[in-house]
Amino acid sequence: MSRLEWTRFNGDDVEAVVSMFVCREREKAFRIRPSQGDGGIDVCVPISPGHVEIYQVKKFASNLESNEKRQIEKSHKRIQEYAKRRNWVVDNWYLTMPLDRTPENDEWFNELEDGGPFPCTWLGLTEVENWVSAHPDIVDYYLRDGKARLIEEVARFSAIAGLSLPGIPAVTPDQFAGLEPAMISQRLAALRTALNDRDPHFLYDVAIGREPVVPQSKAKGYPALAAVNSQWFGDTCVTFHIFARCAESLHERPIEFRGTLVAEAGSDAQREIEEFFRYGRTPSIPLEMRNLDANLPGGLGGRSDVVRVRIGQASGNGVEETFERIYAIISPGGESLAELEVSVSAAAISIDRKGLCNRGSDASGIFNIEILSLLNEDGTNDTTVRVNRGDVTGKFPDDAEQPLAFMQYFHSPNKLKIGSKRARRQHVLQDIPTGMRDEEAAQWNEFLLRYVRALRKIQDFSIEEIVIPDLDTEPRAQIEQVFRAARLLNGESIAVRWNTVQLSMYSALPETDGPFPVEFTEPYTIKIGSQNIELGSLRTSIESAQLTRIWDADEGVKVVELIPGGSSAVAQLSWHGETSLEAEGAEDLGVV
Repeated sequence: MSRLEWTRFNGDDVEAVVSMFVCREREKAFRIRPSQGDGGIDVCVPISPGHVEIYQVKKFASNLESNEKRQIEKSHKRIQEYAKRRNWVVDNWYLTMPLDRTPENDEWFNELEDGGPFPCTWLGLTEVENWVSAHPDIVDYYLRDGKARLIEEVARFSAIAGLSLPGIPAVTPDQFAGLEPAMISQRLAALRTALNDRDPHFLYDVAIGREPVVPQSKAKGYPALAAVNSQWFGDTCVTFHIFARCAESLHERPIEFRGTLVAEAGSDAQREIEEFFRYGRTPSIPLEMRNLDANLPGGLGGRSDVVRVRIGQASGNGVEETFERIYAIISPGGESLAELEVSVSAAAISIDRKGLCNRGSDASGIFNIEILSLLNEDGTNDTTVRVNRGDVTGKFPDDAEQPLAFMQYFHSPNKLKIGSKRARRQHVLQDIPTGMRDEEAAQWNEFLLRYVRALRKIQDFSIEEIVIPDLDTEPRAQIEQVFRAARLLNGESIAVRWNTVQLSMYSALPETDGPFPVEFTEPYTIKIGSQNIELGSLRTSIESAQLTRIWDADEGVKVVELIPGGSSAVAQLSWHGETSLEAEGAEDLGVV
């Protein structure tokens, strides 16, 4: 792209283009247009909590005179005051405009830097022209006829796909005579590329199928999903995934819609709508909206009688989306009963700014907390705390134990301690509201906690990585095996009733006519879900057994069948110890 003659353009256009360059280069940046008369645009780039960099964008494209210098000095002073009010630390301040620094301006600019609390850098024409080469779509959109061409490209796409989109000039498939099916992939790909080459604010992904295509999860940052638009044409659904290229995209071209949310009285949808307006809580389910009038990028909006909408949490201007906290349950005696590292989202705020919603979860997703607060007229707050348990299926026992323990002890008179992840002395201690405990849920949670702790004990002696099975389908006998195994591995001896047992004998039988004691070992394996967990050997001790029959098996091996002798039908089970884990097979101790 050839060099631009910046002096030919309107000053507002120059500032809009250059500031958008910065926003595309620094994706979390957002623009601040000051109300004072010094002109220009401040672009703020969050660096870390409380730290920012500022790009002061000016339209000046010819040599600076005293008036221009005064405007820059005023902007430099104003941003210091602006940052102070917000407790910002400005790491760097960039004077940005399509004009290179000259020796005549060196002394003045150095004095400007020396008079302020932050480093100053001049980004001039050379840097701006580099951005022109990197982002021709911005130049085309703001300074040429890119807006019109963007609409034309969407029209071409709609024609090939056979769509009729609101606000798009009618183009019929007949205008693409000779189009063959084999050409569709290439043309659709080319049109997607053309769409994304033209729009400086948004990217478009397109999917065509029988159902709406859910966008794939992406890493945090930009491009960031801004909207999804799905339309049916017969049995074909065309889905556009619209991504904001940078944080400023949604401020420059906001996505707006009007409509009426509809829900049956007493339904979950009604509760979701009420809490959205009262607390700013994003609904967890799709909602019905009637008479929708949507303004989406690329002409993809329009009017619809009835639609399903899903409202998501918007990210702030580069503000960190989550922060880490340590949650602990403290007993009345001061003992820590459970502790979790919880990622807490930035608060969602209601439209009237009187309500807010905080959500947090631990790394496993098992523990989830939601805090809803409402500011009353008298300055007090009404707070609702909700804690729910995610699915433990497929989790590792050590990841699940603390979340389950936390939920088990989350009730009064225990207290909730919330603290910094690293500065442990920085914390608050809060009462846990009474009446939150659901006894039925607590009983199930207590069972899960015992089961997971049993799995953790088994994991200590297993070479397999154990995962928690689906307890809705796990056979009861396998669940009971887990609890029994944990007791045995803890060194307990378990009494069980028995009625008959068959043993292979490699030594001579005792010469006795009456009952006699028996002790034998056998390989100990339990089943957890689809996993077979080997745990060495299990010792069985029988105080009194009676021989009922005997027969030959292999050469030198006899099989005996035993039943309880006398009135005792109890055997003692015990684990043979860690040494049995290393043995290649079970040891047959025979009859003692």
